[in-house]
This record gives sequence, C-alpha cells and structure tokens, in this order.
Amino acid sequence: MNTRTRRTRSRPPRVQPAARPARRSGELDDFLAARLHEFDRRSGVPLPGELREQLTELALVSDFAWEVLCGEPALLGVDPSRARRVPPGRSESELRVSLRQWRRREALRLIALDVVRGASVDRVMAATSRVAERGLAAALACAGQELEQRHGLPRNAAGEIQPLACIAMGKLGGAELNFSSDIDLIFAFPEGGESDGPRALDNEDYFARQVQRATTLLSEVNEHGYCFRVDLRLRPFGSAGRLALSFDAMEQYYQREGRDWERFAWIRARPLMPAVAAGGDLLSRLQPFVYRRYLDFAAFDGLRELKARMDQEVIRREWVDDLKRGPGGIRELEFLVQLPQLIRGGRLPDLRLTGILPALACQLRHGLIGRAEAQWLASAYRFLRLVENRVQMLDDQQTHRLPTEALKRERLAIGLGFADWPALLAEIDGLRERISQAYGAVLGPVSPPQPRSAAADAPGLWEQAQALEGDSAVGAMAVLRHFQSIPAVQMMSARGRARLDRVMPLVLSAIQAHSEASGCNAETLLQRWLSVLNAILRRTSYLALLTERPGLVEEATRLLGQSAWMAQLLAAAPVLLDELLDARRRNSVPRREDYESLLRAELDHVERDLEQQVEVLRRLQQGEMLRLAYGFLEGHLDAVSTAASLADLADVLLTEALDMALSEMQRQFGCLPGTSVERPGMVVIGYGSLGGRELNFASDLDLVCLYDEALVGAESDGPRQLDHHRYFVRTVQRLVHLLTAQTPLGPLYEIDMRLRPNGSKGLLIVGHEAFERYQRSEAWTWEQQALVRARAVAGDRRMAARFERIRGEILAQRRVAADLANEVGSMRTRMRAELDRSDAEHFDLKQGDGGLVDIEFELQQGVLQLAADCPRRPRWPTATPGLIERLLDLGGLDSQRADWLGRRHRWLLGEGMRCTLALQPRLVPADRLLRL
Repeated sequence: MNTRTRRTRSRPPRVQPAARPARRSGELDDFLAARLHEFDRRSGVPLPGELREQLTELALVSDFAWEVLCGEPALLGVDPSRARRVPPGRSESELRVSLRQWRRREALRLIALDVVRGASVDRVMAATSRVAERGLAAALACAGQELEQRHGLPRNAAGEIQPLACIAMGKLGGAELNFSSDIDLIFAFPEGGESDGPRALDNEDYFARQVQRATTLLSEVNEHGYCFRVDLRLRPFGSAGRLALSFDAMEQYYQREGRDWERFAWIRARPLMPAVAAGGDLLSRLQPFVYRRYLDFAAFDGLRELKARMDQEVIRREWVDDLKRGPGGIRELEFLVQLPQLIRGGRLPDLRLTGILPALACQLRHGLIGRAEAQWLASAYRFLRLVENRVQMLDDQQTHRLPTEALKRERLAIGLGFADWPALLAEIDGLRERISQAYGAVLGPVSPPQPRSAAADAPGLWEQAQALEGDSAVGAMAVLRHFQSIPAVQMMSARGRARLDRVMPLVLSAIQAHSEASGCNAETLLQRWLSVLNAILRRTSYLALLTERPGLVEEATRLLGQSAWMAQLLAAAPVLLDELLDARRRNSVPRREDYESLLRAELDHVERDLEQQVEVLRRLQQGEMLRLAYGFLEGHLDAVSTAASLADLADVLLTEALDMALSEMQRQFGCLPGTSVERPGMVVIGYGSLGGRELNFASDLDLVCLYDEALVGAESDGPRQLDHHRYFVRTVQRLVHLLTAQTPLGPLYEIDMRLRPNGSKGLLIVGHEAFERYQRSEAWTWEQQALVRARAVAGDRRMAARFERIRGEILAQRRVAADLANEVGSMRTRMRAELDRSDAEHFDLKQGDGGLVDIEFELQQGVLQLAADCPRRPRWPTATPGLIERLLDLGGLDSQRADWLGRRHRWLLGEGMRCTLALQPRLVPADRLLRL
C-alpha cells in the first residue's frame, strides 16, 4: 500500500450530533433536574423556556459550564459567536486574575458555540486556537513591558531591536486546538546581543525571563484557576534546554542533533503574533531540516521508531483506551496525513500545511490520495476530535480517555446524538479499528528491523544470487561481489547498509522471477539494477523507498529488463523511481495542457533563478519521458501517441525556455518597440521529427527562427541598447544555451539549426520576408520537402500565422511532375548511399529501402505535386498519419497504398522506439521486415 492511495472502505462516521432520543435513563433525568434546581436556587432568577433549554443542554455535556453559569448567570444566552477581548491589566498580578476570569468566560462561550449553536468541529477548534493566541499575546506583552522598564530593549550588535519569535507547535500550530489542551510553544530570537537599559541583560537571559514570566502568567493555578497550560518541552534538548535560543543556535541544533520525531513536530509549526515575520524567517531556515529536497522515504523508518516508543509508553501507562495515543487514535490518523508531507514536502511546497484537514485536502488536489479515502479520513478526524472535545468539556480536564462512570458515559453518548453508551462505544471502536488497519497497511511492522553488521550479514544475504539459473549465474555472482567491494558500499553507514541489505533480496528475487518468465539475461538485468543502486547509495532514502514498496522493485525490474535507456535514466535521476508509483498517469495519454499545468506548478515554487528553472524543465522532461516509456513498453500507449506526446512535451519546454530567454533579454536590454514576452516579434519553427510530431526518446530538435521585419531598424529601450538584429540573435543564442546547457540532470535537448536558409553558413535568425524570398527563389527541392513537416512551436502567435501562410503558399507552387520526381529520387538515392546501415542481415528502420525516410519522401512528393491543384488551399498537416489521410482524400493515394503506408509507418516507428529504449542502433533483423 503506498502513500498515494490508502483504501479504507466504510461509511463515514458521524461528525455532528444527531437528534437526541426522547427517552433517557431515570438517573440522567434526575441529574438534570437537580442541576436546574440548584441553578435556580443559586441564581435566584427563574429562567424563561428557551434559556432553560440551553442550560439543560450545557449541563448535560459539561459540569464546568454549569459551574461557570451558576457563578455568572448573566452569561447564559450570550451570543457564542462573539469573542471577548482580553481585559487589560496594569501589572502582572492584575493580569493574572483577569486572564483567568476571561478564559473561563471564553471557555463557556466555546462550549455554547459547539453545543447550543451547533458549530462545526472545525470552527470550534479554530476558535479555541484564537482564544489561546490572544491570551498568550497578552501574557507575553505584559512580561515584555515589565522587563523593558527594568532592563530596556534587547538589541543586536548593530543596535537593532530583537523580537521574540513565538512558534506554535502541535494542535495550536495547526489551528486545531482541543478545548482543554496544553499549548506547545518554542521561542527563539534572531541574534544575540544585550538590552539597552541601565541593568543590561544578554538577549538569551532577557528572553528566557520573558518566556518564564509569561508562561507563569498563563499556567499557574490559583484560586481563580488557570488560563492555559504551557508546554515548552519540544524545544531543543527538551526540559534541559534553554527557554529561548538564537536563530543560529536553533539551526545548528537541528542540523547536528535533530531527530526524526522533531521533523514530524515541526510540520505543524506556525509563527504567532506579534513577531510573525521573524518567526517566518526561522521556519525558512529550518525548512531543509523538516523537508528534504529529495523524496524522503526514510521518513517511514523514522515514524516506525517514533511509533514504537509511543506504543511502549501506551502500554506502560495503560493508555490503550486513549482517544489520542491509543491504537487507531487521533495520533495515528495524524501520522497518516503527515507522512506524505514529510516524504514529498521538499518537492511539493504546497504540502507544507500545519493543519491536518487542510493537508488532507491538499494531498487530494495533488492526487496523493483518493477522494473517498480523503473524505473518510477527514470525517474520522472530525469525529474523534469532537468526542475528545466533549470528554474534556465535562470537567475542563486535559484528558483523552473516555469516562468510566456510567452517568458520564450516558451524558457523553446522549450529548453526541447516540441512543446510549454502547452505541457510541461501538462507533468509536469500529472507527479506531479501521484507522489502525489503514495505519498498519501504510507503515507495516511498527518495530523497525535492527541494523546488522555488513560482515555478519553478507555471507547469507548476497549468496541469494546463486539461485539465479543458467549461464548467467556465475557472472551475476562476480558482478555482485564486485559491487559489494566498491568504496561506496564499504563506506555506507550502518543504517544505510542495513537498508541496502533489505533491498538486495527483493531485487535478486525480482530478477530471478523476471528472467525465468521472460528469458531475459539475469546478469545483464543485475548490472542494470546495480547501476541504479550505485546512484542511490549516498541517498539511502531511495533505498527506503524500495524497501517500503516491494511492488515498485518488481515494476522497475520488468522495465529494466526491457530498457537499458530506462536503467540509464534512473541511474542519472533516481528521484524518478517515485514516478513509477503513479499508475493513473503512467497509463494515460497525456495532453499538452497537462504538461503546461505541471510545469506551471513546479515553477511556482522555485526562485527566479535561471539555473533552478532550467533544472525544473529537465526534471519535468525526465519524469514525463519515463512515464511515456513505461506506457509504451507496457502497451498502454502506441508508438504514434507516444511520439506525439514527446513532441507536445518538447513544445511546452521550448515555449518556457523561450520565455526565460526573452525575460533575461528584457532585464538586460529592455524590449524592442511593441514587443513583450507574450508577443516577442519572433517565432520558433520546428522541423523534422519535432515538426512532424514523431519525436523519439533521444531525438534532437531541428529548429529555424524567424523575426518580424517590421522591427528592422528598431532598438531596444533598456539601459544597454541593441539593434533589432543583435537583439534577436542574442535571444536565439540564449534559447539554444538554455536547451543545451549541462544541468546536474543533463541537457534538455540537442539542437540542430542547419535547416535554416543557407544552412550552417546562414544567419541564426532571419526576417520572415527574407525567409519567404529564399523559399521562393533560392531553396532546393529538399528544403521545400522539409517545409512539409514544419510548424510553429513557440513564440509570437502573429508570426506563427505568417509562417503558416508562407508555408502554404510555398507548398502550393506549381511544379513539373517529372522534374519533382527526379529531384526527390536523386536526393533519396544520395542519402541512402551515405546513411543507410542495412546489410544482408539487418534493416535500417530509418534509412533503409522502405524505411521511415522513404515514407516521408513519398508523402512530401505527393504534397508538393498536389498542393497547387487544390481549389482551396488546405492547411496541410505535418504528421505522417495526417498527411496520409489528406493525400487519400485528395486522390494522391489509393486506399490500399494508404493503409499499407499507415501500418508500415506505425511498425517502423514502434520498432525504432524499442531500439532507442534498448540503447541499440535502429536496426532490426532483415527477416522481421520480410514477415511484415
């Protein structure tokens, strides 16, 4: 089971109370009657019917609410949607009293908001969080004022005032606070220094005193009760750590000492007022600790270790029935949501949300979870949080355990809309069982395997290679032993080696099964696998991915057996292993709009740094090529669809690269008059395989660039002016550089611009009118043949329309049939003599007699011959299937010839793709062609 899809089939749990049953136990009726009588006696004021009904509802669910109302009857019936301000206090002693009185009234309001107003649990949790934030802000402000009067303001070495950043953690960080919960906080400040008063304190001492005084103001229990319990144990070094650290000290701690459970804790971190900006700076600095740049499947092991410790604590403290920490409780559900956040949050910043419910919704939007599953988990979370709140409302106690007294159990059940306690308990137990099953399905065994030493483990583990059958077994053993001895394996950490040792049996077993089923050479397949493993030895999170997803090992083995190209790609970019998990996208035909939206989403999360942006383009290209290769090899996509999708992908990447080049030009040199990034006055034309929408996985791009000659003589308006020609030449140079630059993942494409007018001796970009003149008077027949497969792929739409007009007119020129046939045939004979690699045993799929180029030439000759006689000049397609269909309609091909060309083209294209994916020349045994 993977983090993309967790399947739990069940009806959603109830979240809001249902209508109460008419009959209650006599004991409960007596209890409520006594409560009403006692209220009347203590208040001395008879209540009207509506308020009496409200009092009954509140008394049913909360002894705390009844006590507050007995002391302040005027609070009954007050609008629970209107929050009260924190009353001012002139001193800490005054605020200590007023805070507690304010909190009691606000707590009553929150109960009424839930019970009387029937507000959603989401709204109640958010309102509870706001109450805590207001109380905390008042306490910090008061403590800060007292310190300022005595010690001045804290400053850094440059004299700048230093704010105290307050980071809400846990449920307060997620704005999902319980009714009677601790508030988990961490405090920090930007820089060291000292205060500027007569009794100076260093900043660490200053802020430690402020934190201590503020937490005392909130937490201390006196005759008025308490305001909020504050828990500071999540800070670095826990209870032994300093109360407030500088940002540098915080960053150093998490880089050196940070543990996996702290990463989970910081997912929910949220800066609070008043120093929200400073808190945001701290979170930005700690983000690399929380969210790895790569897909972090090592989070599985971290969560297992954390859960194992929690389970031991649950058993030791007898918390099995705990709604929060027990099996199938709130904490397990939270972990189910947070695990994908840790794994993918480095790559998908959208996932970095602090609330459980918003995080679930985001994972649904990104396709990491199914809609039914997300809805069920959200409903389950709301229901358990509602029950938890009601349990705490009974006595204003921080408890997560269901009551043991029969009367309180009945009150809880009736208040939640259940017929009786057994009905409520059955709902809770069934729900927790389902959560526990979902948690176990995602995480597997809670207790992680203990790392074993390489020396002790190697003899038995690696000798599994001996099970490989056939002549390849001896070679496979030699390959394995060599891999064992390489420095990268020898220098692995104990944890990393343990992960590798868990992966190898999965890999060897999959190789054995695949080689037996398909006849694939086991040694070759093992070598491909080891090239991938060698690339991920230093990033053992990918080893964790393979151990967590054994099915992925089987998928990858099948693909590696079919494609050396796939092995090369995965070794260069192992992050792409994760792409194989998304069965929905890898088996569907992608559209250009899909690529555009994916690219937009990726670029939205990177800085305006050209190098990073190009890496995004390359990463998207590799991921989508991998999906297309998978779909093609598995038979989900045919060759024509695959080639067209590769061309769509290239179009999108070219368009973005051109936008980047134009943006850089505008930044340095300004714009030419009347142009912009959207209307740049130039167009990029794709020729050959790109223009014909027949790209292979290793195709280069044939490009020609044209500019609008209305801009001749114009100059750019930037600080460094360029004339129109130099401006466009530099733009094309930058475009080519972006497409061919070596990134950590390799270049995007190889570019060939020799099809421009006058070939490699011609100008890098020409005016559209000069291009038209060249095509009319100077172009060779083969250049006009190439125009058949040419189309605008990026740039100005007006220029694209002009190019299409020029193309249509050139193709429609009248030609002498015999001369055309002679020139086309002569060119094809010369090409075959130079490029055809066919021999007695092999056929060249592209250049051989009857290969792809022959089909192209036949269709191109047909277009150039027929276009002049078309009464209305059609817009000629560029792709081979479209050309065949158009020539058939115009009588240039008979149906038998058209059908044969279509079938042959599909076969040649598909065989060529298979050769490319096998990293082999595009040659097939000659007898296969005869059979066709």
